[in-house]
Amino acid sequence: MSGKNFVTIFTNQDQAMANAISKVMPNTFHGLCCWHLMQNALKHLGNLFKDGSNFGKDFKTCIFDYETESELNKAWEELLDKYDLRANKWVAEKWETREKWAKVRLKNTFTAGMRSTQLSESVNSILR
Repeated sequence: MSGKNFVTIFTNQDQAMANAISKVMPNTFHGLCCWHLMQNALKHLGNLFKDGSNFGKDFKTCIFDYETESELNKAWEELLDKYDLRANKWVAEKWETREKWAKVRLKNTFTAGMRSTQLSESVNSILR
């Protein structure tokens, strides 16, 4: 790329990848792929997706819908209370990285409208 870095890169939540990106491309914004975020939510909180629960919808709303920090903060607090998640370590870790996945935190970051790695994954599967 003629010595140029990406402006933005989305990956799954792999810590080794995050460490490498911060070292090799320190001026590149590293966001979390929303598709992987939802898959990991299902893995860590699968019981909350059962029996007509609105957890998936409520979680997606936190990711994609809020325009202000105060709206997101209020919705997150309600999510924690509604689904009894205040003591959940995975949920707390996701909140600490919200600048990498919450729409309100990404609005000043160039993403070309992308929020996931699905495009590159679909191209990879075609090439295989």
